[in-house]
Amino acid sequence: MSQQTATTELQHVPDWGDKGVDRLLHPWDKPKIRELVQAFGDGVQLHEEETWDLLVSTGLAEATGDALDQWGDLVGEQRGAVGDTSYRQFILARMLVNRSSGTVDELLEILDVATQPNGGTYHQDNLPAGIYLTVERDSFMGAATRRRVARLMEAARPAGRHMTLIEALTGAFGFDDDDDAAGFGVGPLSRLIRTE
Repeated sequence: MSQQTATTELQHVPDWGDKGVDRLLHPWDKPKIRELVQAFGDGVQLHEEETWDLLVSTGLAEATGDALDQWGDLVGEQRGAVGDTSYRQFILARMLVNRSSGTVDELLEILDVATQPNGGTYHQDNLPAGIYLTVERDSFMGAATRRRVARLMEAARPAGRHMTLIEALTGAFGFDDDDDAAGFGVGPLSRLIRTE
């Protein structure tokens, strides 16, 4: 037996006063009553605009400044010295960390959100209980960003599992038969983000 959950989509109504007047029944459609209904509708419109502005400006996708800091406090991710765009990506990554059960797919998704790779993220098992997670980017992350990514990934790492984080530039050094690599003896080396 399947359960369906109802979702409500909020819609902005820009003309409550006019809608009220348009819905007057013929016997009540008198000039003074029209003015009264228009005045009530204008009062409702004022509340509509304030409420709509509050809803729109505090959503994570639209939040900036203090509103974004509140999102960070809510999920446990401090701003540090990053701008709104980078901070929003780390808040999203922290949300994923908070819900994570430590599966490989979840770890890759967190790494993807936290690093915004150009070349993708992938993993390789390091048996018996280890994993290599690699992110391919066009340029290396700065030291502060690497530390932040390492903290996020450490929080998501399942207990008892060794994890090595690597960042590589697209077209990195590799064997000639690897389609993604620049070729043996060509291209930059990857570097370690963190290992535990």
